[in-house]
Amino acid sequence: MMRRWRCAAAALLFLLLASAVTALQTFVREPSDQYVRLGQTVVLPCQVANSVGQVQWTRDEFGLGIIRDLPAYPRYQMIGDDPGGHLLTGGAAGEAGG
Repeated sequence: MMRRWRCAAAALLFLLLASAVTALQTFVREPSDQYVRLGQTVVLPCQVANSVGQVQWTRDEFGLGIIRDLPAYPRYQMIGDDPGGHLLTGGAAGEAGG
């Protein structure tokens, strides 16, 4: 009986380790460069598999925040139901300004 429990415990440990290894966060859909006219609204798509923790968009390596409506940046908003959250930008201001 003890041997059966040991085998079951080993099998459970193996399954837990295997699921931890395969459950890494990965991009399913990464944002890409988009060309729009000045003032145009654009959605930057993003989808993350096995999302862990909170999502934060960055611009020039600066975090915009984790609250979905990004209150400090009225032109930006995270939208969608995916944990990755698409980024909606309103009123494109050009490369230097937006």
